[in-house]
Amino acid sequence: GTIFEVAWPRALLSAFLSALLVAGHWATTPRDQLQRWAMPDPAHPLVARLKVISGMWDLQLTLTTFVTTFFMSHAYAFWRNAYGLARSIQGKLSDTAMLLSTNGAREPATGAYTPEARALLDTSLRRLSALHVLFWAGMVRRAPASDFFGLSFNQMLSRRALERLVHRGSITAVERDALLGVGSNPRTWHLALLAWVLSDAEEARRRGVLVGGVGLEASLHDMGRKLRAATSTLPDEVAARMPMAYVHFVQVLVDVLCLMAPFALFPRAGLLTVFLAATVCLFFEGLVELCKTFLDPFGNRRVSNADFRADVQVDVLIAESNAGLTMWPRRVEALTKRVAATTTGAAD
Repeated sequence: GTIFEVAWPRALLSAFLSALLVAGHWATTPRDQLQRWAMPDPAHPLVARLKVISGMWDLQLTLTTFVTTFFMSHAYAFWRNAYGLARSIQGKLSDTAMLLSTNGAREPATGAYTPEARALLDTSLRRLSALHVLFWAGMVRRAPASDFFGLSFNQMLSRRALERLVHRGSITAVERDALLGVGSNPRTWHLALLAWVLSDAEEARRRGVLVGGVGLEASLHDMGRKLRAATSTLPDEVAARMPMAYVHFVQVLVDVLCLMAPFALFPRAGLLTVFLAATVCLFFEGLVELCKTFLDPFGNRRVSNADFRADVQVDVLIAESNAGLTMWPRRVEALTKRVAATTTGAAD
């Protein structure tokens, strides 16, 4: 998972080519004129021919450096944006849970939620958790970054996986049947869960299970729109991250630069070319692999097949979100129960 692990074979090849050039130069130089650590004689036939390649290499070095730097800037900006959207989805789920929890009807005497409010919160938070899982199931094609997973999250979008979710209590049998009948595109199942949460909240507000007024309704609908937009924007960003032709062009530029490095550096460095050419290859090839890793923030490996990665830990996002969703009702009840207990003790 390091730059050295990814780029060392190409760097070794570059060092091998340099060693062949050095050996060829030594073999064609008279022993009385051979100085192993000195710069090669410009009048030597091999060195004179390599000077042409050296001049061309200088031009390509400038172009490759500029293009690769731009590639890195764009790839890292894409990775940061994808990470920000992933965190944004997580935050909006928590915001929705906060609105529902802080506006749930509670018993005046104890501060505990009424049975209707408790049932609404349990159902809504469970659906928000399932929404998060099913959304990432549509995003992650291969196994997520965690090494504990050997299968793709994408397999969650199947009847068999829904049966397992029913068995674990993440969704009900009625919800499973509704998801299977809602449409032919499983990657939109999370939107059905979002619609159910919002419609239940609106109905609960009318019946007084949620005590907020019109402002609560507006806030929930606004949060729902933002959550839908975020879950739709992230797949679009990943689908249009960068034209593959540009990635291929950068890769060809770097490969040709590294291939020419031993021949271009030998007239200037002599024996040191073995080290210098390998260093150039290590840095440029490693930089391109790093850029391709940034273009694959969720570990789908559609750009690079290398194990070097900077994946967003999707399983950690889900675990954090699940823990955060269940904490909001506890936070609300913790203080109200304590206040109720204090008031009762004072009255006694």
